[in-house]
Amino acid sequence: MSPGTDSVPRNLILGLALFQSLVLLLLHQGIEAGWPALSSGAFRLTAYTLTLALPAVLMLLVRDARDAFSGRCALGLLVLLPWLGLHSGGACGDLESCENVYVPYVLCLGVALFILSAFLQNRRDGRGLDYPSLFQNAWDNGLTLSSTAVFTGLGWLIFWLAAALFKVVGINWLKDVIESRLFAYPASGLLVGLGLAVARAQPGAMRASLRVCFALCRMLLPVLAGLALVFASVLPFTGLAPLWKTGQATFLLLALTLGLISLTNAVVEDLREPAQAGRFTRVLLTGALCVLQLYAGLAVYGLSLRVGQ
Repeated sequence: MSPGTDSVPRNLILGLALFQSLVLLLLHQGIEAGWPALSSGAFRLTAYTLTLALPAVLMLLVRDARDAFSGRCALGLLVLLPWLGLHSGGACGDLESCENVYVPYVLCLGVALFILSAFLQNRRDGRGLDYPSLFQNAWDNGLTLSSTAVFTGLGWLIFWLAAALFKVVGINWLKDVIESRLFAYPASGLLVGLGLAVARAQPGAMRASLRVCFALCRMLLPVLAGLALVFASVLPFTGLAPLWKTGQATFLLLALTLGLISLTNAVVEDLREPAQAGRFTRVLLTGALCVLQLYAGLAVYGLSLRVGQ
């Protein structure tokens, strides 16, 4: 749900965040204790997928404890997420080989759920595939998550400051408590839940922040568009071999593609107003969007090579 579109269920969000943090604590304890179930890469990835992804989507979507639509979405995710975790974790075999799967899996799943959340919010509000609403939901969600991350970081800075101050006067036990996982996990969960609840309840602040973000994006877009065009013009002379040798070709190409799409989306905005980009920016953007297909194709090709390996 977009922040502030209706009453924000603060206690429910806090409960979900605290539950999520306690389950993560239990998983951490279980891994250290050597629980047999968590020695399987497939089960471990599935457990973390459910624990991290399901509450996160619900905290953005839920309206109240009797929200039937959010309940149906939760049931759907309870079917989809375990399948994804078992499939991805089972494909990598032992835990050591799973290390190479975790990062791309988390990135892909995070992007997919972020996009899905905007569509679910539109569906919940009866707006279907209305693009302006999808645009607003996606940017509101992005700002909500960003402000929550900043709030959580500031909260931990205060905890560390308190520990450092008391340590100066010879009280060391506070530092030990703060650094213990029995405190760290629940405290982080409460900070995340409170940050999400407060951010969702501040629609005016989110709209003002969006205007600032769009202004910054209009300044960054020509730089990234120019980079995309220059890099595309260099590739015919260098070939693809140097790109593949980096071992990070797919990641770099996807980062360039997603960055260009995101900045373009910010400049074009929700299609209800003409873009405020200058003529030079529009020319650069047109050229960059033309070569965007090239980067997407190279990323898919690089990914297919990686899968083959």
